[in-house]
Amino acid sequence: MASSTFFIPSVNVIGADSLTDAMNMMADYGFTRTLIVTDNMLTKLGMAGDVQKALEERNIFSVI
Repeated sequence: MASSTFFIPSVNVIGADSLTDAMNMMADYGFTRTLIVTDNMLTKLGMAGDVQKALEERNIFSVI
């Protein structure tokens, strides 16, 4: 299989309700799967799980 490249510009969402806004944007873009890359501490604190739950609520499958 030949290699290929693609470019996706980053979108940074910050401020109050940014998690909700970011999740809604992902749903609006039509995303159906995501990979959550994090560290052990954010996983232990439950923050990665919060993101995963917000994705699930929008029918977006994710793996941490």
